[in-house]
Amino acid sequence: MKEHKQVHRLPMKTARWIILVAVFVCAFITLRSYQMTIVRRKELRENRKKIERRAKEIKRTGEDIRRSDDLDFAEEVAREDLGMVKPREVLYIDKAKDREGDQHKEDLK
Repeated sequence: MKEHKQVHRLPMKTARWIILVAVFVCAFITLRSYQMTIVRRKELRENRKKIERRAKEIKRTGEDIRRSDDLDFAEEVAREDLGMVKPREVLYIDKAKDREGDQHKEDLK
């Protein structure tokens, strides 16, 4: 007679538990990967918006540099940034408008 070799097998309950744990681990890894993908997409959108804003700033700066030799540009900078006026030019300040601005600042506090 032939001798039968004894094959060691896992009990059915143990095999089911191992499969169940493997499925949960795979599901967890997949869910975590999906969440990270969503976060990265959001960061990518934000970075693209920042890049667009910076590109516009660079374009404006380039235009200002090209216009820097222009007398109209120099006058504009002197008036807006430095508060300068032309000779014999009278500057009128609307006090009512200043009060409205002060009230608006108080409302923001």
